[in-house]
Amino acid sequence: MGRHRSLVAAVLIMGALSGCAGTSTAEACRLVGVQNGIGIRIAGPVAEQVGTAELVVCWDTACQRRQVMLLPSSTVTDNGCADGGPDAACAADAVATGDKVGFAAVADLPPSPVEVTLSLADATGAEFVAETVTLTAKQVNVPGVGCGSGLQGHIDVDAEADVRPNA
Repeated sequence: MGRHRSLVAAVLIMGALSGCAGTSTAEACRLVGVQNGIGIRIAGPVAEQVGTAELVVCWDTACQRRQVMLLPSSTVTDNGCADGGPDAACAADAVATGDKVGFAAVADLPPSPVEVTLSLADATGAEFVAETVTLTAKQVNVPGVGCGSGLQGHIDVDAEADVRPNA
């Protein structure tokens, strides 16, 4: 009886392994999704002043209001690789840029132009930016055959507090 179970287990393991062997990583979907919505990037000099950010997104006859949680932005710097060939260890650091970034989920964001009003307030609640721009969300695809996609738009706020859609 124990030998029979071992044989069944071996057959099941071989079947599972052969099923995995037929799937290439180029074809497999990654375990990520694309959320519909609008991302914002606020340049350092303005980001320092921001206490809260809010987006109002309007199309057709409806509007949706979203609070945006802002996080510090960073970039990656290359610290090089130890010499020693293809197995050499390489290093990188995340360095703060001074900018802030955020994302507002808008589940039913359309692929047509929308009006987006960005409001920024300081820590006391005093609004110092309130601008409206028009943007069209673009389709973002998850790499891989038959994987998901979503619609996203982006807004940039420059050092002079000018708001623009980022194509």
